Amino acid sequence: MKSFGKLTALLLALVLLTGVVSVPAAAADWPQFLGDPAAQGISGGDGAAAGSDLALRWEKNTGNSWCDVPGTPIVVGKYVYYYSSQYLRKLELATGREVAAAAVYGAPVNQFFINIAYGEGKIFVPCQKDNLDDGLDIKGCFLRVYDAETLEQLYITESMGSGQPQSPVMYHNGYFVTGLYGRNGVYAGFTAEDEDPARPDEIKKISWTVDPDSKYGFSFNGAAFVGDYCYFGCDNLLYVVNCETGDCRTFAIDADYYIRSTVTYSSETKRLYVAANHAANHAAVFSYELAGDGMPIASSAREWVSTVESGGTQSSPVVYKGRLYLGGGGHTMGSNEPFHVLDAVTLKEIYSVPVLSKGSAGVSVAYATEENGWQVYIYMVPFAPNAKGASEMWIISDHQGQTSAEYEIVENIGRGQYCSQSVIVASDGALVWYNDGGTIYCYENVNGIFEDTKNHWARENVAFIARRKIVNGIGNNLFGPEGTITRAQFVQILANMSGEDISGCTTDAFSDVGTAWFAPAVAWAAQKGIADIADTAFRPNDPITREDMALMLYRYVTTVAKKQLPAVNEAIAFTDSGTIAAGAAEAVAVMQRGGIINGIADADGFRFAPQQQATRAQAAAMIARFYEALN
Repeated sequence: MKSFGKLTALLLALVLLTGVVSVPAAAADWPQFLGDPAAQGISGGDGAAAGSDLALRWEKNTGNSWCDVPGTPIVVGKYVYYYSSQYLRKLELATGREVAAAAVYGAPVNQFFINIAYGEGKIFVPCQKDNLDDGLDIKGCFLRVYDAETLEQLYITESMGSGQPQSPVMYHNGYFVTGLYGRNGVYAGFTAEDEDPARPDEIKKISWTVDPDSKYGFSFNGAAFVGDYCYFGCDNLLYVVNCETGDCRTFAIDADYYIRSTVTYSSETKRLYVAANHAANHAAVFSYELAGDGMPIASSAREWVSTVESGGTQSSPVVYKGRLYLGGGGHTMGSNEPFHVLDAVTLKEIYSVPVLSKGSAGVSVAYATEENGWQVYIYMVPFAPNAKGASEMWIISDHQGQTSAEYEIVENIGRGQYCSQSVIVASDGALVWYNDGGTIYCYENVNGIFEDTKNHWARENVAFIARRKIVNGIGNNLFGPEGTITRAQFVQILANMSGEDISGCTTDAFSDVGTAWFAPAVAWAAQKGIADIADTAFRPNDPITREDMALMLYRYVTTVAKKQLPAVNEAIAFTDSGTIAAGAAEAVAVMQRGGIINGIADADGFRFAPQQQATRAQAAAMIARFYEALN
């Protein structure tokens, strides 16, 4: 790994020094078209729960010709990467500002479905031809590989042969793979290592290829990875390739089916999922358990076939908490296939949603808890504009036990044009995709965004806990991020986080609480042992200290959450540990090891500053980390 390893180390150092964290830990990157290979289609980003929460963050018009249409974007860290108009482009996710670009072609090339991928600090870009004036002469399709930080070219691959690179590039554990569309289309695998860092024109050799001798080759055929094995389909054959050795075996699904989408694997169900189309234009899903040698176990097969006429799918199965989500779009101009929700184990259909889309499900699990039945929100853009010529976004709500469709249709999302794309749910909840209008879009969830946090470092931390009703503003859509947080406000936050009904809580333990707005929260905290009742004064309007926050959070873990806080940091001996109250020492240590409260750098190491007061922004960041750790 080159640049991104250094960036990660720097960011970790900044977190330790300042206590700043940009987003909660469960919000993952989206490094290839279907997201994280370990949780395809699934994101912890706070996507919008309703159309009223959606607003345009930015859009980029890339041109009006087919050569300008952007490729499928990916999101890594704070950046969006995509291809358009002969260039690989890198934008800030927060602003849309282009920070780097690298030439892919020297003249316009009409290349469809440019699905790039990220891995090991590198961006992998499939190319249909070599027309850069760089002294190379690659015949046929190949890939250019760039440094993700600088977009400097690292190496290129040898030619995979003729055709069109329409299958997604997929990266996993040191390897990347892709396939070509057309009569001579092959599937190829490469190692990702930059074997000669001094040469940007180094030509990487193919590690292995699969030639199916198919009329159509590989189109939309992304791969799944399980251990050393890579799984992808063509026609009615599922290919199983050992990435280490290149050994290839095949497994046939029913003869009347053909595979035109990405194979997925669920570590939850431990089953492989293969979406396919029947010759009579019906969508289907097959699923299998895998044997120790990587092959599907025929006796474990489950099958679901749609009854929709003129149906079919190019969507990839997405699995979460026992539910399987599958879109339609099985032909060049789409199909009549709706969006289906199936039982992920039995493959029995639960219900369908009448959105006609060619994309796969982009699923936000940010709000999912056991208490709400693992509530998710799914974002789908229809293939064609509606009857009024407007593009739409469908926000589909689903949870365990739900047996009928619940959704909202949001109109005028992007320019009215055809769309074959899946929606990315970015780590900060932004939704990113493109359509054939030559535009890439980024819509954001404005719920929880206060006027005075829009450009603040704690913006996403504040929004994260505000969307969960853990914290409120100070009025007039303001949060007051640089103001101090009082003891009363802090116990109110803890009470909100618990989800308990505190309306009937009362206490006479304190002389300075009475019937003020914070009285029920203080009484609840006293009953739970969070607030210390040894002192007859609670001091509700005093700014809370770092020491007291650590102590209250520690007590919350043991008496309310009744869990053990995971340790994510090495223990630190604070230089001012002697100033930490004896009764708070264990709490501070647990919160530090859990990554909730961090040290402040000084000349001799890190001090805790137990009596230092926290701003509302700092408290929000801490509470966001605490909530994530417990959930």
